[in-house]
Amino acid sequence: MTRSGRTAGDGPGQGRWPWTAAGEILRAHTPADDEGTIKTVEITASISIPTDYRATIQFVDQAGLTAFGSSAGSADRSSEIYLVRPERARTQFVLALDELFNDETVAKDEVLEDGSRRKNITLVGCSIQRGDNALIPINGVFIGYRLVIDERTILVHAPIVSLILSPTGEGTDLLIYEDTLKRYQIDPETGEVSPR
Repeated sequence: MTRSGRTAGDGPGQGRWPWTAAGEILRAHTPADDEGTIKTVEITASISIPTDYRATIQFVDQAGLTAFGSSAGSADRSSEIYLVRPERARTQFVLALDELFNDETVAKDEVLEDGSRRKNITLVGCSIQRGDNALIPINGVFIGYRLVIDERTILVHAPIVSLILSPTGEGTDLLIYEDTLKRYQIDPETGEVSPR
């Protein structure tokens, strides 16, 4: 942040504060210098986390549903249920769902009335297989899920300005920050400035 075209002090320093040398005035920062500037910003960051996954398989016909089994249940990555796609090796069903869920070219997202969401995935020509049993043709899969929003809010403060070096004529102020001053020391005998 810079400030332009502003002078400070009452002329040459002559031992008084602010200090003046070579056409520049070094003075202390005051609250008035912050007018019109942003000193603190509240930042809210959020991330949407999908959870509560549910998969609904769309079988081609009633015979497919009967062959698969009428009882609903859960599946994990160790379950012997596979998705078989043309010209691809069969893939464990949960692993395949994970791949399809994140593929925006095939998974069309839909928001339902209750606020939950659903990915509609068309899988015409594909099949489901349990273990080494016969292939069961399917048309697609619905993946239902909910989004959990995790939000974090932080306050970000501008660096603290301690000194301002201003030209006596036209020009741009140089801001000297508090943390910069802390990194240096002044030799009381020689006046030499050096890193701490």
